Order: sequence, then structure tokens, then C-alpha cells
Amino acid sequence: MGLEGGRFNLKAELPFAQLDVERDKEVLERSGCFALDVKESENLKYPFEYWCSVIWGYYNDMSYGVDYLQIPTVSGIIWRIKDGWVYCGTLPVEESAQAERAKENERRVAPWVEDFGREYKKFIAEIERLTEPLKVTDFSGIEDYKLHSMFWDAIMSYKRAMEIHFIWMYGYLEVYARFIDACKKFLGLERGALEINKAMGGFPNKIMETDEKLFEFSKMAEEAGLKAEFFDRYGDDLECYNALKESTKGRDWLKKFEEFLLEYGWRTERNWGQGEPSWIERPWIPFRYIRMFFGEEEFRPAEVRARLSQERKKAEEDLISRVPEAERESFAKLLKSAQWAGIVEEEHVFYCENLQNAIMRHITYEMGRRMARRGVLDEPTDIYYLLPEEITWRFWCGVSGKDLVRARKEIVKEWKKPTEEFVIGDISKLSEMVTRDPVMRWSVVPVPVVQEELRADLYGTCSAPGVVEGEVCVIPSEKEFDRFVPGSILVAPITTSSWTPLFNSAKAVITDGGGALSHAMIVGREYGIPVVSGTNEATKKLKTGMKVKVDGDVGAVWILEKTKEGD
Repeated sequence: MGLEGGRFNLKAELPFAQLDVERDKEVLERSGCFALDVKESENLKYPFEYWCSVIWGYYNDMSYGVDYLQIPTVSGIIWRIKDGWVYCGTLPVEESAQAERAKENERRVAPWVEDFGREYKKFIAEIERLTEPLKVTDFSGIEDYKLHSMFWDAIMSYKRAMEIHFIWMYGYLEVYARFIDACKKFLGLERGALEINKAMGGFPNKIMETDEKLFEFSKMAEEAGLKAEFFDRYGDDLECYNALKESTKGRDWLKKFEEFLLEYGWRTERNWGQGEPSWIERPWIPFRYIRMFFGEEEFRPAEVRARLSQERKKAEEDLISRVPEAERESFAKLLKSAQWAGIVEEEHVFYCENLQNAIMRHITYEMGRRMARRGVLDEPTDIYYLLPEEITWRFWCGVSGKDLVRARKEIVKEWKKPTEEFVIGDISKLSEMVTRDPVMRWSVVPVPVVQEELRADLYGTCSAPGVVEGEVCVIPSEKEFDRFVPGSILVAPITTSSWTPLFNSAKAVITDGGGALSHAMIVGREYGIPVVSGTNEATKKLKTGMKVKVDGDVGAVWILEKTKEGD
């Protein structure tokens, strides 16, 4: 099954996720159109990763979140894959059913408005209970039957974490939308108003905490002379790691560093990268981030946080004081819950994505290692070209997966070639399709706000405040971080948690993708740098070396001076 004329037929394997124009005609009409999700597409590589994130995770669990909170305007989310690119659509609720659904939505969102932190922490505790037995790094004493049970336990933990992911996401977006509505009603403020932005800033989170600790390790290395003796001498991170192990002071530093990894190292370089090693698996991977911090005097968010906290408190007092007295108590409660949005937007990556992907990586790689040893696969990483049931069958029965893997490798080579197909279906329905779902509207599909009177070259969906001018440095992917020039303006397709250390030395950030609560937007605010996010075409219009003006106050970018290449 899955082979047709000697080639792997992806449609036969993933019939409900692969785009089929004829079969999907009805659902496409209901959605209006499907929109390209640049962020998730860029983070996926192997068939197993597509299965975990798109099919097992997003395909089912965005709809789970919609139903859990009874979102009034959307009944489900549709995901399709075309040539390796991921597209999403939304299914509307019949108008006759929206009023009743809205009543239930109010009831279900009420606990989150009352005390978001309380509800949020309940689910963190559940994730920790599920994952603790699966956080294994040494498989030497684990027999096949136990390993196989762990594999399916990890799959179910992954699914539950993704359900929680979207309970959180729809929860904070519903609360945040209510807060924005209240600001508009009582204060005449629109989304993106500077006062609102200031009321949201100055909160730490687990992702930023990770980077702050990496910064601290860079300072420890400098003070102990390890930078000069090892990091400067060995440009290759593995060689540096091995050399550190041979030194007494190097071993002392590594011991502390590996203790740090036990809590913060459950992550791979790509957000959905089960096919790549985790930090715990290869402790030298985060050395690249430590190197980025060498020479930096301050960890920028720690330096900025005191100012942001003061601005937040002042903004809180100002906003609350301007609300009619009879509404102040409920408005203050709503504000407090809305402030969790930026925290959860970052931390859901820590708990629901990084942690789950690293656990899945460790278990599947060990299974792949055993299957390769038995001749079922050529290499341990070939397991990521198989889907879960195929892994089970070959793990127990010893049936070779080599031909299937080779065929799938050929297919993967053809995936994600440059595309101009950002929308499938009726493009005039894009705004309607996006607007009916909170996640699409706020986080997934950018719809730039064009302000023609500004006569800018790029407009964003959202922005973090500040105005700067400087030279652009275009970084297409994580693999090219070493090309980033400190003090330049970072331009990227999208940013995720692995990009965060670059913000410490960036003058500003411009991205193709991202909504009002995207990683770039939130992290830029906490680092105190201007961000224009969700431009759709920054990486096409801007070239490294161009001089631009970034105005995060209005969400626009102007090209001031082109490079010879860009003329």
C-alpha cells in the first residue's frame, strides 16, 4: 500500500489531508477559500512531522478548541497539504445557531475571565503529569515492549498537549478580544493602540527565561576564561564541547549547563522537528546561542523589563480610571486576564510543542536505531519517513521499510518549491474566512493593514512600538543565524522561539507572517525594539544591505536606500 508505479503515492497515505480539488469542492465552498500557513509550512520537513502536527495535532485539535469553548462563528478548522505547503480554512456556524452558541461560549469563557492564571496552571500540571514518565534520555535498560508502549503513550500525550494548546489559545484570544471590545466601547481605543500595548508588557515567560539563562552561561564562560580558551579556539561546537570535557573548569561549567538542560533543553531546533536532535541529546547545539551573547553587556529584556513594568502599571491605572465607575471592577478583571495572552502565546510553545516534540524525538530515534540495527531501515532517521502504524508494524514484524523510505525521500525533495499560491479558492472570501475564527484572525493568516496615506513600501498586520532606521539583514531560516549582523534590522519569513536570541542584538524586526499575538510581536515588545509583523512580502521586497525605516507605531516600513542588488 502506498506504492504506485514504483513511487510513493502521498494521496493514498494521507487521503484526508492532501488537497484533492474534486473531493474538497464542497468544504472549500463552505470555507470560502484556504490560506497558506507560512509559519507551520516552514517548520515541517518529514512525513512523520506532518502527521504529528497537521493531522494528529492541528487537524483535530483546533476543532477541539473551537468546540470546547463553543466559538460562536466557527464550527471547525480544515487543514490541507499541497506539495508540502500547509493550507487552512474555517467552517462557519449557521446564523440560526450562533446566538445559542454565543450564550454557551460566554459560560465557558467566564472562568478564564475570572482568573486566567488559575485555569492555565491547571493544564500545566496535567501536562507535567503526562510527560514526566516519558522524559527518558537513557534507553539502554528499556526492552522493546516498554519502548513501544512509550511510543504510543507519547503519541497520546502529544494529542492531549495539542488539545490543551488550543484550549489555551482560544481561551486567551476570546479573553483578549473581549478586552479590546471593552477598550473600544469605553475608551474609544482600537486594537494596536499604544496604551493597550503598554498595558500588556513587562511579563517574563519560560521561553525568555531560557534565553536569559543562556545569556548567564555566556557570562560565566567569559568570566571563567572559557570563551578565550575554548569557544574562540574551536569554531565547531562539537569540538568545543569535547574540549571542555577535558578541562576541570570546563567540566564544572558543563555540569551546571547540563543541569539547566534537564529543565530547558527539551526542544529541537525546528518547532516541529522530531527529525532533528534535541538539546539534551546534543548539549552543544545551544552553544550557537551562547556565542551570540558573547560581548553583550546586558540581557535586553531584563534591562527593559523594569521600564515596561512601570509603563504597564501607569497604563493600567490610566485605562481603568477612564472607564465608567460602574464598569471599573469588571474591566480591571478583564485587563488582568488579557495580560496572560502574551505569556501563554510564548509558553504554549514550551509546554505543548518543544517538550512534546523532544520527547517524541528521543523515543522514535531509539526505535529507529533498533530498526536500523535489525536491517529494517538504512539509518535511524529514516523512521521519520514512516507514519505511526507503519512504525509499529515494522518495529515488531521486521518487514523492511527501505523501499518505502526511498520512495518518500523522492517525494519530499519535490515539496515546498517556491509558490505564489497564497490562497486556494475565492480570494474575495479571505477576509470573511479569517475573521470568523479567532486563531486565524489573530495569529495564523496575516492580512496587512494598508494605510495608503503613509505611502510606505510595506505594511504590517500588527507592530511593536518604536521608530528606527538601519540596514536590513535577511535571514531565511534558522540555519543561517550565523549570517546575522548585530545591530542590523532582522528580516525573516516568520520567527519562533529558536529565533529569540537574535532579538537581543537586532535593531528592529520585520516578518512576512504573524498576527497581533505572534512571537515577533510579543518578543519585540519585551526586548524594547520596533517590530512590523505580517507584511506577507518583506523577504521578497527587502535585500540584505538595504537601508529602511521601521515605524512600529504605525506598522509600516519605508525603503530609504537600495543596495546595488536591489536597484
